[in-house]
Amino acid sequence: MSEISFELSGVPVRFTSDSPQLLNIFSNYFHYYSAISTDVTAAINVVLKFEQELLPAEKFAPEQAEFIAASGPVQMWREVLNDEEVYHFHAAVAAYRAHPHSGLLEAFISPQALDSPHLLANTYTFFPLLLLLRARSRYYLHTAAIISPQDRLYLICAGQRAGKSTLTVALGLAGWHPVADDCLLLSEVEGRAQLLPFKRDFHLSLEILKRWPELNDITKRHFYFDRACVGGLEFFGTSKLADLPREQVNALIFPQITSEPESRIERVAASEAILKLADQSMYFPLWTKHSAQQMNLLTQLTRRAIFYHLFAGTDILDDQKCAARILSEV
Repeated sequence: MSEISFELSGVPVRFTSDSPQLLNIFSNYFHYYSAISTDVTAAINVVLKFEQELLPAEKFAPEQAEFIAASGPVQMWREVLNDEEVYHFHAAVAAYRAHPHSGLLEAFISPQALDSPHLLANTYTFFPLLLLLRARSRYYLHTAAIISPQDRLYLICAGQRAGKSTLTVALGLAGWHPVADDCLLLSEVEGRAQLLPFKRDFHLSLEILKRWPELNDITKRHFYFDRACVGGLEFFGTSKLADLPREQVNALIFPQITSEPESRIERVAASEAILKLADQSMYFPLWTKHSAQQMNLLTQLTRRAIFYHLFAGTDILDDQKCAARILSEV
């Protein structure tokens, strides 16, 4: 059985499989992370199993399991066995059993999943992996992160297709330093909140790639639907910068795409902003202890931040430096 091992926010993770093809998919997905010694005891073990025929959801989840939620194509159930929780995930082409206490994630992957290797890694498998990270006090933030020329950290927080990646790349083309376009991990180190980008390819719409010729030389690794996975960290030269943890957010931006010709920006109250941030971050509002800790860390992280709602107009598409001017003025 072959394996790859690396660290995510200080947590050793190991993927093992008898299938070189499956292991190669995840090796490519986590290509920004350096291999660690296989002698290191992994806190999270992901076992990839190739299945010619995947059980349907109604048979994969045990009868006694409690249905919890669905997010896109992924359905989730909870089961208690011998006083320990087991979570079952089903995504039509792949299914998972997650054991938070022991750190074991069993992945059952069908041949159909190989038709979309990026979705297999970035959506189906990443979803239960976040649960195991949460059990180890590593909390997901669904935000982009970019550092201004004055070394101030801006987070861009919004749901899917709200313009996070577009705004991040526009700021990068204006001389800012993007370190993540969608995902960060929050943890506590020596009593202080610490934020670290999850290093992976940026996800840009094909329209933006076509519209902005400045991006012609950016590496394009995968295409899915109307989007492309691109080497944003290499293009902007920020891969090493993304390895540096941050303990303070200076500004939090909530973008909203509009059809207005000119963009505008408004202040947001701190109480409203924290709730918006939590809403986009707590995919798993499980375990009271961890929910309380995550809220405490979010509050610490943003205690000196200012908050804005950016109504992104068509001027940002016409002039990539427009967003940088707006943020610099406020």
